Amino acid sequence: MLESLRQNWHNAVNLGCGELKFEGSINCDICGDVDMMLDAQMLPFKSDSLGMIEAHHLLEHFGHGETRKILREWRRCICDKGLLVISVPDCEAMFSLMTSERTRAIPEKVKWNALNMYIYGNQEHEGQYHKSGFSSQYLGQILMDEGFKIVDIWRGFPNRPTPSFCIIAKKEGGEEQ
Repeated sequence: MLESLRQNWHNAVNLGCGELKFEGSINCDICGDVDMMLDAQMLPFKSDSLGMIEAHHLLEHFGHGETRKILREWRRCICDKGLLVISVPDCEAMFSLMTSERTRAIPEKVKWNALNMYIYGNQEHEGQYHKSGFSSQYLGQILMDEGFKIVDIWRGFPNRPTPSFCIIAKKEGGEEQ
């Protein structure tokens, strides 16, 4: 489904792409072999110039106090009715999994090591520390507060070991908030 969305929008940007590059999108990250090196907090794009921004497993790498500022910046760059696609680790699903009957037989050390990695990142280098966490309801409310309309929420996306969800949101209105 995301492939068809990318084809329907001009000027699609993939922020924090790492090695996950999308054909037809401007693949951006702070380092590496990318189309454009940039800081996702200050985009070099004109206001209302992008049809779609994707940010998969990026937002959790910023402090919770930075979330709204970053979303405002991304909203600034998206055209009216353009899309924002965000996937992040699903903290609510992680906590539920850790306390479920299915995981009772797993040794506590194994469960907590997994939970720590899911929540805080693997921390092998600076770009792999998680600084904030979200449930779909919490992130959805922040997006609505910042002028987006929730179009869809997918659980278990992208297909990763970390329980995750994806929110597709549409920029509402042409004026800045």
